[in-house]
Amino acid sequence: MPIHKNHFSLVTPGCPQLDDPQPLVIYHRRKCPDGFDSGLADWLFYTGKTEFFPLNQDDIKLIARLPALDGRAVYILDFSFSANKSFHA
Repeated sequence: MPIHKNHFSLVTPGCPQLDDPQPLVIYHRRKCPDGFDSGLADWLFYTGKTEFFPLNQDDIKLIARLPALDGRAVYILDFSFSANKSFHA
């Protein structure tokens, strides 16, 4: 039986979608070409409709200092939050 385009999805759950609501990208900013390049790739994918939030390690200690997160797609590119530190509301 031949495989037809209608029989499967080319989109993997959890992957970026062009209809993501207000995408937010958190990326590493400290003179980091990887952070810049990952942000650029996202900007090209979403055709400039992304909010960018550059961070260095330990920049954020309060979750309230992040942009609004509710109801939107959030991507963390070339960055990670420390596992041994917690956020405070």
